[in-house]
This record gives sequence, structure tokens and C-alpha cells, in this order.
Amino acid sequence: MGYVLEVVKKAVAEAEKVRHRRIIVLSNVKNLADVLDLVKSSVVGKFGSLYVTWEPDPKIEKILGEFEWIKPNETDRILGTTWDLLVAEEPQDLSPNALGRVVETVRGGGILFFITKSIEDWGKRVADYHKRIVSPPYTLDDVKRRFTFRLKRKMFEHKGIVIIHNDRVIYEALEDRKVSDEFRPSTTNGVEGLVKSRDQLRVLRAMRSLGEERGRAALVIRADRGRGKSVALGLGMATLISEGLVKGDLLLTAPSPLGISQIFEFLERGLKAKEVKYEREGFELRANKVRVKFVSPYVLSHKKGAIAIIDEAAGIPLPLLLRYPYFFDKLIYSSTVHGYEGSGRGFGLRFRKRLREFEKLKIMEIEMTEPIRYAKDDPIEKWLYDVLLLDSEPDEIRPEEVKVVDYQKVDRDYYFGRGESRLRAFIGTYVTAHYRNRPDDLVLLGDAPHHFARTLTLPDGRIVVAMHLAREGSLTREEVEKISEGEQPPGHLIPGVLLKHHPVYKNFAMLKGVRIVRIATNPSLFNRGLGSLALKCLEEEMNGKVDWLGASFGASKELVNFWLKNGYVPVHISPMRNAASGEYSVIFVKPLTGKAKSYIESMNMDFRNRLFNSLHDTYYGLLIDTALMLFKGFETRRIERAKLTESQKARLKGYVRGDLSYESVSDVIKELVRAHLFTGVNKRVGIPEKVEKALCAKCLQGRSWEKVREILGTRDPHPTFRRFVEKMREYYIG
Repeated sequence: MGYVLEVVKKAVAEAEKVRHRRIIVLSNVKNLADVLDLVKSSVVGKFGSLYVTWEPDPKIEKILGEFEWIKPNETDRILGTTWDLLVAEEPQDLSPNALGRVVETVRGGGILFFITKSIEDWGKRVADYHKRIVSPPYTLDDVKRRFTFRLKRKMFEHKGIVIIHNDRVIYEALEDRKVSDEFRPSTTNGVEGLVKSRDQLRVLRAMRSLGEERGRAALVIRADRGRGKSVALGLGMATLISEGLVKGDLLLTAPSPLGISQIFEFLERGLKAKEVKYEREGFELRANKVRVKFVSPYVLSHKKGAIAIIDEAAGIPLPLLLRYPYFFDKLIYSSTVHGYEGSGRGFGLRFRKRLREFEKLKIMEIEMTEPIRYAKDDPIEKWLYDVLLLDSEPDEIRPEEVKVVDYQKVDRDYYFGRGESRLRAFIGTYVTAHYRNRPDDLVLLGDAPHHFARTLTLPDGRIVVAMHLAREGSLTREEVEKISEGEQPPGHLIPGVLLKHHPVYKNFAMLKGVRIVRIATNPSLFNRGLGSLALKCLEEEMNGKVDWLGASFGASKELVNFWLKNGYVPVHISPMRNAASGEYSVIFVKPLTGKAKSYIESMNMDFRNRLFNSLHDTYYGLLIDTALMLFKGFETRRIERAKLTESQKARLKGYVRGDLSYESVSDVIKELVRAHLFTGVNKRVGIPEKVEKALCAKCLQGRSWEKVREILGTRDPHPTFRRFVEKMREYYIG
């Protein structure tokens, strides 16, 4: 045991010397107390110890003394905290999300202890998170352990790790390196005295320059995880306010409000450092006649302000990002480069290129590379990025290389084993697609028995399109009844939601289906029809095997158009918008059998009726061009007839002649619009798209005449309305 303690002492000394972290794995170690006590007395200071386990071991409790205890499924409680020492029992019980959270809380110089009965047995037990991914008819016996085996393998591949098994050191990869220069602020006063890195100081000064800029300007900030981006934004906002560089509201948005608390925390610290009085309530703060307010990405373009700050921009749909410069003269776009908040390559290739196309918009860029909590080149950060694939990028492919593509079934054992480069390219491809990705997606992809994957590849194996898929439906009568009574089993997203909102179509849940969980094209190959080709190949594979294919996603004009173009039919839209993105979730389904077609056709008609009758209320916030696309579905040759009384017909004639106002016949015009939208697209009377939008905005959503004028681009919309109402009258009444 003497040699073991020497190695542990060496790990502790190295960590403190270079301000890096070290992992020590204790597998079936008898003298556990000696090792823990040695480390605790050396590293624990003001940040204390964190103990992650289902039930604390009294022996470990005694050694740790004061500590914070959390269960493996409670790691969201420690977001934003810092610890000197982490003790995690049976780390294979930590989901990928939880693993990322606990590892990132340990300071540079700190130690992470992973205690296990036997590292040799990793992958043999069922973790708690596995229970959440079992979907009927599968059981826990069907769940794989690919992620756990990969986690174990990575323990033996990285530096900064010591593994002690049966009181013997079986792996030691320590490194004594030169101490990196530590940043020291040039002043201890004011906002600049609060920064922790040169990069943060550069962000502060860039935000000040943006505030001083007389013309239109945008600042783009990119950073890896743990670089203090949120801190820099908060302090930069404090600088703008305290130095009087902003006249009007500072509007802040992000895909999720989770990280916003830290921005507001450092905004307050910065204002206090400058002795500026302020008032704060939730995510709204007032100081020096400036209001700082958090709004959702969708709402942002409907607000007025001096500067728009978009955090985690890579997690916001591209069309929304590109709307903001039309409404704000000054913008700050901030995004994580590598991580499940978004992708550096996807963000760079698409957004930054399009941003440069705006005329008279000065663009400044900063990339933050210095970590804050620990020194640069921390080996545990490299290990964590590798385990969770946080730095995955798509394959590099030039458009001219794509001549022949192959449709491939993904061997998940190979991807999570010897074919790791393929797994990285697969994850990197769909991270570029603005999905709300999380580390736990790795468990679904690797371990869930009802999940599988397909790709389009070049002949040399490089991935052109990645598809993550899930088997759904084929439920028993008993399972259907349970869902009808409010129980929602894991998986079966589409049957579960449709059963809840279309209870008369219970038998649909008994049909077999496949949900497209993710589909993404290599970012250098957009708009070449490759995503549609992948769906066609999937359909050919599944024909005769399943009844339907489906997808659930946030409704945007671009995505709705993609799925409609590929023959998918809208059958559901969520009654509430996502609080952060402002999007409504929609479900699109494509029937592959006659039985599925009859159900989906009926559900689509119910869906259209509900949407038509709710656009003035529940779906008032839905963009009208997106709404118009959702009225498409099964293409029919039927012409819907307007159902009008003789009195309504007479009033309609009076309106067309100019004797009556729009307000006098709004009920009649609404019925004409209904006939138009419920007629097969190829059988509708010809009406320009902007006139369709204006009619629907006014008749269905109750928008103002000012909005109608904006859509039509005219000062007087009434002649246009009368002309096309007359055209619809002749066509839909006869």
C-alpha cells in the first residue's frame, strides 16, 4: 500500500502545482480510509467536499467531516457550484448529463475520487438512468451498456488519471508540466477588477467598443465550456450601463433561461463595483434609466431596444438569428463552440457567413479559449470532452466530392467500440442541426433497445446525412388503455401524444411506426436534397415492415416545408409555445399502409379544423406563413365549397360592390378562407402568397389593419381584399 499512497501523493501535488484536476479510481481498495484521509487533508479548503452516492457510507462520512451529499439523479442542484474534492460512488450510475455536471464543478487543483466495488464489473449492472429508457415491449434485459463500456475504456486512455484495483496501481498517467501563467487583473477596482482571464477582459472592452460605435454593429463571441462567457456578458452589460453607453433597453435572450441567472448575478456585481444603484425583480433589472430584460428568442424580434444580446446563439434556429439585425442596430451574439448547447462548425459555417451579408453592419469577433475554474490544458477536461463527445465535429466534405452515396445501417457496437471516429462524425453532424442536444442522447443512441441509426455516406465512409431513429407504436390494448388513462410509458412519443389529443383513434397506437428523432446533413452540403434522399431510403427500407414514419419538431417555416415536401402530414400542434424558443411543437406522420393512411387522413382533418378555429386564440402567436403551410396535407382533387346562407351571400355581394365594409362581412370572408384552405393545394383558386397571408392574418388571427398593410406593402388594402374576395366568391360558391 506504500507505493499506492506515494502515487496518490504525487497526483495531489501535481494537481495543486499546475492548477489542474486529477481523477483517482479506487476499485475494491481495502485501505480506503487512508487514501481518502490523505487527500482530504491536502486539498480541501474553502470550497469543501461533494459526495455523490445513493446512500452515504458512514466510514466515508466520518473521513469527509462536513460535506454536501447529493444522489446521482440530483446533480442539477449543484449547477454553478465549486468544490475542492469530489467523491462519487459507482460512477457508472451517473448518466452522461450528471457526469458532466459533477466533473465540471471541481476546481483546478482539486481531486475527483471514483469509488467502485470493482471496475472489472462495469457494464454488468443496470444503472438508474437505464430504467428511464426502457420502452415496451422491451425490458431491462434488452438494454445495452455501450456507454458504460466506453466510459471504462476512456479511463485507461487519458492523462491525469490513476486507477487502483485490489490495492495495486493498474494505471497511472500523471504528468508534471510547467506551470502556466496565471492571469492577474491589472486593477482591483471597478468592473475590470472582477475579470478572471484575459479573454474576459477582451470581451468587456469589445462590448464597450460596441456601445461607443455610432453605426450598426454586431459582436460575435465564441467560447468552449467553462470559459466564463456568462460572467463576461454580465460584467460587460454592467460596463455599458455604468459608463452611459446604452440609451434604451438591453434585451437578453437564450434558448433556455437556465444560464441567465449567472449573467444577472455578474451584472449585479459589476454595478455594485461601480456603485450604481439598481432594482431587480426576477430576470428584469433597472439601473441608470436602463432596463435589462430577458425575453424568449421568438419574442425578441417583436421588441424594441438599444442592444440585443443573444446567448447560446447556436441553440437558436438560424432564421430567428438572422431576423434580429432587421430590428436592432447593435447586437451581441454569444455561443458555446463545443458542447451540447450547439456546434462551433455549424454556427460558424452558416450563421457567421450569413451575418456578413448584411450591409453596413460592422462585425467584431472574439474567441474565448482560457478556462476559468482550472488552468489551460487540464487533462480531465480533455477526458470529459472525449467521454461525452463534446468536441465532435462532422466530417470534412467538399460539395464536389459527393457523386455517389450509400445508405448504411449503423452498427452501434462498432460505433461505440473500434469505430469511434464514425461515432464522432455522426454526433458532430446532428449537433450542427440546432437540435436541443444533451449528453444523455448518447445513452439513447447507444443503449436504448428501441433506438437505432442510419446514414448516407460517401464510399470512403464519411457521413453525409445522419439519422437517429426510434421504433414506436405496436402497443397492446392494455398499454393503450393505460395511456388513455394518463400513464405515459417511456418512448412512444408520437402514439402517446396522438392518443391524448385524438382519443377516438386508439387503434393507431397499435400500428408499428418509426420516429425520426434526429436527421441532419453535413453543414457543407445543405440544399442539395440529401436529407430528402435519406428519408426516401428509410421509407424503402421500412416499406412492408412498419405502418408509418413520423417526426416531432419545433414548427418553423423551413422545417415544415421540408417535411411537407417529403410527403409527411401534420396531425398535431402543441397548445403551448416553448417558453424559451417560442416555437410550437408539431408532429408530422407519413403513412406506409392503407390502414395508417385512413387514420392519418382523419387526424389531419381534425388538426386543420382545430388550427383554423384556434388561430385567433391559442395559436395567435404562430407566424402566419408557418400557419398557412400547416394547412397543407394530403393532396386531394376536391374543391371545398363555402357554406353560406342566402343572407350571407347577399352581404358578400354588397361588400364586393363597395357598399359594405370588411367589418360587416368578416364572418362571410372567414368562411371563404376556410373553403380555400381546406381545398387541395393544386385545386385552389390562384391567390398571391402575400394576399393569402394578409387574409389569414386579418380573418383568422384578428391582426390589425396596420399589420395587413405591412404584409401587402400598400397604404390601402381594401381594394386588394375586395378583388380577391370576389375571386374566391366565384370559385368556392359557384
